Amino acid sequence: MTTPFQLGNVCEDPERCDAIQEKGGDARETICPQCPVYNTCQQRGFLSQPASLNRAKTQIMALPEIFFDPQYTEMAEDILKQMDDTERLCIIDRTQAYELFPTCNISKRILKEWSINWHGTALGNFAKALLHAVEIQDIPHADAVKRIRSVVTAFEWQEKELIHQMCRVNVPGRVVKKGFIDETTGEQLARFSIEFDGGASAYIPINNSTSEKLTEIGLPIHRLSSFALNEDIKIVMSMAEAIQLGIFPVGTVKNIEKLPTISPDPNWTYWHQLMYFFSHYTRDADAPIRWIGKKLSFWMPPVLHPYVKRLMLMSVNLSEEHLRRAFPDEKIEVRRSDPISWVKGNKVFQIRTGVYPQKTILEYNDNLDFIGISKIGQRFFNGIHAEIEKEPNIKHAIITYRSVAAQLTHLDRKENVSFVTSFDNMNGLNTAIEEANVVWIIGTPTLPQKTIWKRSQILFGNDKEPLSYEEDTETEQYKDTRVQSVYEQSIIPKLARIVQRVKLDQLSDKKVILLSSMALPQITDRQETILFDWEDYEVAGGLDKLPEVVATRERFETERDNFTVETSREKVEHILGCSSRQANRVLQKLRGGKPLRIPFREQIISLLADGEKRTAELIEAIEGHPKAVKNELGRLVDTGDIVKVRWGVYTLP
Repeated sequence: MTTPFQLGNVCEDPERCDAIQEKGGDARETICPQCPVYNTCQQRGFLSQPASLNRAKTQIMALPEIFFDPQYTEMAEDILKQMDDTERLCIIDRTQAYELFPTCNISKRILKEWSINWHGTALGNFAKALLHAVEIQDIPHADAVKRIRSVVTAFEWQEKELIHQMCRVNVPGRVVKKGFIDETTGEQLARFSIEFDGGASAYIPINNSTSEKLTEIGLPIHRLSSFALNEDIKIVMSMAEAIQLGIFPVGTVKNIEKLPTISPDPNWTYWHQLMYFFSHYTRDADAPIRWIGKKLSFWMPPVLHPYVKRLMLMSVNLSEEHLRRAFPDEKIEVRRSDPISWVKGNKVFQIRTGVYPQKTILEYNDNLDFIGISKIGQRFFNGIHAEIEKEPNIKHAIITYRSVAAQLTHLDRKENVSFVTSFDNMNGLNTAIEEANVVWIIGTPTLPQKTIWKRSQILFGNDKEPLSYEEDTETEQYKDTRVQSVYEQSIIPKLARIVQRVKLDQLSDKKVILLSSMALPQITDRQETILFDWEDYEVAGGLDKLPEVVATRERFETERDNFTVETSREKVEHILGCSSRQANRVLQKLRGGKPLRIPFREQIISLLADGEKRTAELIEAIEGHPKAVKNELGRLVDTGDIVKVRWGVYTLP
């Protein structure tokens, strides 16, 4: 440390300071005063940061939790204190609403520490009960949460003692008859002393006066109101005092890692966190709490620090509905920024008919064994293959599901295909993506169900209406709109980042074909983005004429939407490309007459005349309730009118 702070006002001993903070200690109290550059640090080092931050008009924190996590209240007091009347702007960059809910962790190590160090006390008993509750495996989530809630409820009457013990250390020692007499005055300042494990010791002062004199001499002291001689006892004290007395050495990170863990804030201990959590999430089935590995993790609503008057959240896709779940009582304004201009000629072609989950592109039998590429998958890849073959000098890249990518090795071997990869395997491909002229994004990224469930519980777990985690087996969409919104908010940033990596705003001659109808902010709604159906692509015969075909189709759709009671049958036939009978039905409906209902049976058999169809395709084509269509499919299979080829796929006999 001969030339400290060469890298700015950063800590010169960060490893030890971080380690002591992890244990709940205060580095400024226990480590900093012994640092050789302590005085300089207060002037221009790490300890000078609060004074600098107090004068800042805007703050962007590497640790944004300072703004809303009670765990950092003391730190927030130091750095958010306003020096004038200016309302400081606090900024959090790139966040999602669920990330604003602080995570609390109680590790198995801490529970075992409590059960050993505080054996026979309120905290020791609480730790044993909680550890027993969380370690029972293979029970429903609601039952697991109920067990934890029951433990917390059972110990509420010992709340005061639990809080006190969580903030202290309980060190072993014994009182011996070893006093101290001031050689100068001959006054006895102590009759007894405490010998701690490890060799440290402290005198027990006789009274306040002798306590001050012992301190002036520089001797360690600790007060005890009652004790027995030469018996092993546990002595409760603060961590700072234990370090000062030499009971806990902190010279190295390894020494510090051996220390017990405490709650640094008596107003926000582990007990407070559990109580706040269970008061907010009153329903066990939807409470976001998990025993993950070797720790109990749970999430709770953010609490803005009083010094935070204005908080700006920046995000590509931040749901206002979700944001209000985080801050229900705050005034919220949403402002959309203007999109960045793309290089002229760059385009995105986005399909508008579905998100195309993996099982709609691949075929599976009734045992869910993979048996090949589905009909729609074959149409996709035949079209992509033709586009790749069309112009050898045009570079292509394909991003899709891992299992789908494994079926496209024939495309990956093409000279003008930069790569075929999966959504979860894109590291190191920045250069290859930038070199590609055409980037195909096939399908929609996925997340583990448990991740979606957890995020849904964080945001909506305190609703009066229980959450439903049921998925539609055909569309793979969640039936509960709240859970579906969480899924979409989790997936949209992933898709948007892939498109951003193409650098449409910097590089020229770029096309992105997005085979997912998931709406992406500032991408889907841009003028340069063309929304198409795969039928449009097939009619166009490729990307070159696709804009023209889409424009034609949109013109016909506009004319269709402008049908009136005065529209002629011939025009309806021309615009819709339908029969006279179908045109009459359209006009009859427009003119207020009761439309002729075509039975489900006729519609299904008519649709299957073109070949086998999936349930989702039939439901989309038939006007009627999906459940009613499914029931009719089952009936027709039973009567032999149609045949179920495999799970979810039908054809004519």
